[in-house]
Amino acid sequence: MSKYHAFFSAIASARLTGEQSRVLFCLMSKEFEDEIWIDKAEILKKLELSDSNFSRAMKALKDKGVVIQSAAAGYDGKPKLRINLKFAGEDLNHIESPPTNDPVEIENLLYEATSVFLKELYMVHASHLVYRVIGLNAKKYRGAGAEFINFSQLLAQRTIVTGLENLFEKLGDGEGLCSIRGLMRLAKPLKIKNKQALISFVTKYGGEPSDDWHSDVEKILSKERARIGKAIKLTSALRNNRIAHLTHSVTPRQYMLPSIAETEQVIEFAHDFYSFITVGFLNSVCGAELRLSIGHSLVSLLRQRFGVTNARFDFDDQPQPVT
Repeated sequence: MSKYHAFFSAIASARLTGEQSRVLFCLMSKEFEDEIWIDKAEILKKLELSDSNFSRAMKALKDKGVVIQSAAAGYDGKPKLRINLKFAGEDLNHIESPPTNDPVEIENLLYEATSVFLKELYMVHASHLVYRVIGLNAKKYRGAGAEFINFSQLLAQRTIVTGLENLFEKLGDGEGLCSIRGLMRLAKPLKIKNKQALISFVTKYGGEPSDDWHSDVEKILSKERARIGKAIKLTSALRNNRIAHLTHSVTPRQYMLPSIAETEQVIEFAHDFYSFITVGFLNSVCGAELRLSIGHSLVSLLRQRFGVTNARFDFDDQPQPVT
C-alpha cells in the first residue's frame, strides 16, 4: 500500500462525493497487477447502487483523472481500468508530458523515460534468463530445493509478463508512457544527433533510412507488429487467465509464454530500440549491454548448492562437472 500514500493524500483534497469514494474503493479492492477489470453487475450488487448512479460516479472519477480506462478490453470483454497514480504525481511507470517545446526540457524527460525503460528491460531480460535456465533443467531438481526453484520460475514468469507489456504499452498516443510508444512520442520533436544510430537500427530490421527518422522507425514498428503482437497476446492471455482464477470460478486453461527464441527476439528488439534512442538523441556512446551473468550465476548455483551437477545454460550445452 505504500505506493498509494501520496495518492490517498491527493484524494483527500479531491472533494469526491461519498458515492464516488465508495465506487473508487470498490475498484481498488479489485486491482491486480495495476489493472482493474469492471464487473458492473457485481459492483452494483455490492454497493447497492443503481446503474445510473454508478455510471455517474464512474464518469466523475474519469473526468477528475482518478482512474484511466484502457482502449483495450480486459478479460471476457470487460472494461479495463487502472488507478492513475499521476493524479498524485507518483506513478513510477509514467512521466509527465513536457510543459513546453523547449528541446532541453524534452531531452531531460526523454533521459528520465529511457532510464525507467532500461530498468524494466533489465528486469525482463534477467527474469527470462532465470526462466530459461530453470526450464532447461526442470527434471533435475530433487529435495527441498525443488520447491524454491519452481517458485523462482513463477516469479520470473510474472516479471516477464508484466514487463513486456510495460515495454510495449501503447495506450492512446503514448503520452507519459515509459514504453517504446512513449519514447517515440517524446523524441518526435527532437533533431537526431547521431544518424548512424538510426541507420544501424533501421537496416538491421530491413528498412531503408531516410531524412525522416520518425517515419523510418514507424515503418519498422509496423513491420515488427505481427511478431511483437503475437508475443504480447500470449503474455496477456497468461496474465488474464491468472486474474480470472482469482476473481471468477472458471475452468483453468493452460497458457504458456512465447517460446524462448521468440521472447529473446522481442527483448532484443526492445534493446535495439533503446540503443537507437539513447545514442541517436542523448549523446550516449553506446546502448546498455544486456549481460548473461544472471543466467550463468544461476547455473553455478544449481551445480554447487542444489546438486544439479549437469545443469546447463543453453540447449546445446554439454554437462559440466561441479568445480
